[in-house]
Amino acid sequence: MSRYGSHFLKGAATLLLILLARKAFVDTDLANYDSLAYHLPFAARFWHITSPHQFAFLDHLEPIYRGFPLLGEILQGFFWLFLDHIQAANLVALGSLVLYCCFGRAVLQIPWYLTVLALLAVPLIQIHATASLLDLPANLATAAVLLLAYRAFACAEIPPWRDIVLLVVAAGASANIKFLHTGLIALALVAVGVRLGQLARLSEGQATARITNRLWFLGVTLPLVFATAFKNTILYKNPLYPIAVGFFGVTLPLPHTVPTRSTVPDYLSAVPQSVIWLLSVFEFRAFDARRPYLWMGDQGYLPTGVPADRMGGYFFAFVIVNLLCFAFLILRSRSREARVAGVFFLLLTLITSAHPQSHELRYYMYWIIVLITLNLSLLVRAQGREEPVFRINAEQFGIVCLITVCIVVGLTRGAYIRPLTQPIMIGYTKAIEPAIRAAIEKGPMLCVVGSTNLLFLYSDVFHPPLQYSVKAASAESGCGGPRVVVPAR
Repeated sequence: MSRYGSHFLKGAATLLLILLARKAFVDTDLANYDSLAYHLPFAARFWHITSPHQFAFLDHLEPIYRGFPLLGEILQGFFWLFLDHIQAANLVALGSLVLYCCFGRAVLQIPWYLTVLALLAVPLIQIHATASLLDLPANLATAAVLLLAYRAFACAEIPPWRDIVLLVVAAGASANIKFLHTGLIALALVAVGVRLGQLARLSEGQATARITNRLWFLGVTLPLVFATAFKNTILYKNPLYPIAVGFFGVTLPLPHTVPTRSTVPDYLSAVPQSVIWLLSVFEFRAFDARRPYLWMGDQGYLPTGVPADRMGGYFFAFVIVNLLCFAFLILRSRSREARVAGVFFLLLTLITSAHPQSHELRYYMYWIIVLITLNLSLLVRAQGREEPVFRINAEQFGIVCLITVCIVVGLTRGAYIRPLTQPIMIGYTKAIEPAIRAAIEKGPMLCVVGSTNLLFLYSDVFHPPLQYSVKAASAESGCGGPRVVVPAR
């Protein structure tokens, strides 16, 4: 492709990032339940934007705040506090996408604009890029760890210090943003350690010393990588507190307050988890007209148990394109990188599909991120060879990704690249203010009762210059003391 084609793709990627940045900085994330239910309240609590006296969580969220990894919320609260703008919390997700593109450019030599276009062609990634959810930052960090582990095996040379440091940073980010990938992160670190040990046996002299230094670095940084798990083990005797820990259907007798849950569609209740994951990836019966948009951040907004509930989100056509491209590259290329990539991705697929709730694809976006990144990396490497491995080059693949982005934007009516929710946020806070004013005339301690995720918006931080305290409760019995009860609307 000519340099004009490259400029066109760069322009398209730049425009997309500008649109996403505008949406992220303007819109409060109302559409995704978890954002206002606990991510933003946790961020506000950590930075004392709201104190425990100003806003007391729902009772079941207190142990979650004490035990869950909070790195993502700490970053969200920092941006909120520094810019004095709650919407700035959305920049954590978008910033992680930009950082991953820099990682792809620096480590895998993938042009940044190709990574932008390829990732944003995935509906869930496009949605999460401007949200206050933390699934995208965690999954991008996990994908970086997995790709660095792949590189350790694909390259015959000793991994450079840059790769080892990035591995530790990405692993620490993933493990301290969400618990979900902790086991996979640990497995990847063990694999890199084994690979370094293998290289040490084949080396001698100064090379052995260089490898030993890398192994020591990995070992001494483990407490930082798994800091939340270590802290929970010491304080609560459960590394994943407050989550119940179980294997193969057996729950371990460790302290916990949050039981394991299942949201499998009713018609798949007796089907193996790996099969459910496969059906979700290819979006079998995943679309339902009752959703406001074709794809949503959690693929919910439906009655529990219906066929489409929590299913899909990758856009099956784009998944098929990537799988076919990857298969052709593996079959046609004779390089060590391609062979290792094939085995690596097969193992990753088997592991991912067997995870609990693996069909809820937002939790396991690293799978599609790794697939896309491997395709781009192999295509970029193939371009420099005299005999082409594949008729499509990396920038032609970028055109396919751009077309897919346009299709996704069209099918979602541009809901995830333009500001939509801020007028709703302003209207809601204005609508509830009369009830708050009437309640504080009776007393400054309120109890807001309801099952909505908007309870946090009753906090006085959203209603200056009023000053009062709020206890969130799902029922009046949870108010805990003499408070003025305000039903949430």
